[in-house]
Amino acid sequence: MARAAAAAGARQLPLVVVVLGATGTGKSRLALQLGLRFGGEIVSADSMQLLS
Repeated sequence: MARAAAAAGARQLPLVVVVLGATGTGKSRLALQLGLRFGGEIVSADSMQLLS
């Protein structure tokens, strides 16, 4: 009970969902569906963007 009370008073951090997987497996489609369903923001970066 004390733990729940402490959690209720704690600052809530935003939920972060990371979608990972191989090329052509539907990651972007899933991310779009999740973003629309939960009102989230989508940040897209592939290895070519990160490594160049």
